[in-house]
Amino acid sequence: MNEWLEKSFGFLLADPWMLLFILLIPPALWWRSRRREPAALVGNGAMFASLPGTWRVTFAPLPRILQIGSILCAIFALARPVVRERVPLKTEGIDILLCIDLSSSMQATDMDENGQLSRLDLVKAKARNFVEARVNDRIGLLTFAAFPELRCPLTLDHDALLRFIRDTELVKRGSEFDRTGIGLALARGSQIMKNSESRSRVVVLLTDGQENVREIEPVEAARLAKQFNIRVYTIGAGRGDETFFGMQPIDFGELKEVAREADGKFFLARDAGALDETYKAIDALEKVQLSDPRYRYEEKFQWIFAPGIACFALALALRWTLFAATP
Repeated sequence: MNEWLEKSFGFLLADPWMLLFILLIPPALWWRSRRREPAALVGNGAMFASLPGTWRVTFAPLPRILQIGSILCAIFALARPVVRERVPLKTEGIDILLCIDLSSSMQATDMDENGQLSRLDLVKAKARNFVEARVNDRIGLLTFAAFPELRCPLTLDHDALLRFIRDTELVKRGSEFDRTGIGLALARGSQIMKNSESRSRVVVLLTDGQENVREIEPVEAARLAKQFNIRVYTIGAGRGDETFFGMQPIDFGELKEVAREADGKFFLARDAGALDETYKAIDALEKVQLSDPRYRYEEKFQWIFAPGIACFALALALRWTLFAATP
């Protein structure tokens, strides 16, 4: 019933059981009609049938109708009509910093089954999907090789962030910057995230190599992140390195230790499918818990109670004046 009322008239009844009092009206009218006695006793009323009717005779039931209407209004007012308004949920987003390795080894095409897309191409495509799914979160981008570089600060402008992701390029192979500084990248990421006021701070660090800068040890950087309540997820990308003896698996032991030290989790992404599942898993792990829908109720009984009072007052006025009964 309430669903129909809200859909049709925009309100519902807080105490609909009060409508049961309507069932008492017919017995009350019957009882009242039984106890009334005529003012004058006549033998036969047929002698008055030919007399012309007056407007008072025609409208004589009006005070009674108005009284019944006032009683109905009072019953509906007691049923408490209310307007329900949904209270918007304030979602508190999460601050996430993506740290992506741009060393030249990310040019390898071992993760693509067709051998055409590089590791970085796949990482950018999957990172894009990840960003588009997190509409309420501030996300930033930090890239690193030998040294970290903040490409995009934490922002809700995901279109701008996606442009930065799209425009990232690898460092030149063999240059002085073509190294992998995981510890420096994570320490810089922690420095960026420490002033965040979000209830949850997350760093997602992806690399296909091992630390070879050693200015800051990755585990020490992980402890720094934990000190600032920053959770670190690490992703080891790629099947391995091509050597004279074939594909040599990459040792991601240090990445596992970093994730464990910073209360995060390590993911191994050997191909595009695994990388996609990795980002989906991180997305599922970092969801904001939403409360049940909440509503604000506004009482509207006065909409019905006021007309009821008016009907009752008019009924009394008519009964005492125009339709006053004379014995």
